[in-house]
Amino acid sequence: MLIHINSFKKITLLLLTFNCFFILAQENKNKLQVKGQIVNSLGKVTDVTIRLVYSNSIIDTILASNGRYDILLPLENKILLEFISTNHYTKRIAFDTHVNGKKKLPFFDLKINLHEIDLWNLSAENLDLMDFPVAYIKYDFKKKIFFDFNQKYSKIISKELSTVKRN
Repeated sequence: MLIHINSFKKITLLLLTFNCFFILAQENKNKLQVKGQIVNSLGKVTDVTIRLVYSNSIIDTILASNGRYDILLPLENKILLEFISTNHYTKRIAFDTHVNGKKKLPFFDLKINLHEIDLWNLSAENLDLMDFPVAYIKYDFKKKIFFDFNQKYSKIISKELSTVKRN
């Protein structure tokens, strides 16, 4: 009789574990997974604060302590991600996660390259460029991927920053 009780406990534990994974998978279905690494000119940047600003004014904060991050963004929202680190300019990326009920989504791999303040030393005019999102990511229904729909603006910012005299 003892063997049957232990087997029952193992089966119950296994079913509970399976149910937890199933529930987590269901929750993640309604989210966009954005993950990647955060670097600068010297390599990996640690201790980066990632602020998520939702269109309804709710703000979440995440700490990326090891130079990598993995965020789940709720679908059918507009969200601004701000990557904030000491001695770096803040980088902003805008996301529109409206997918009109699409269920199967690939994760979005996003490498963030932060600019060091002492290396770039931006003028007030160029500093204004950093106030705007450098990318506007939304779902492309034809290509079935998330895509930067603001590439022209992103190229303008990159071009302006490439002409800045670095220290």
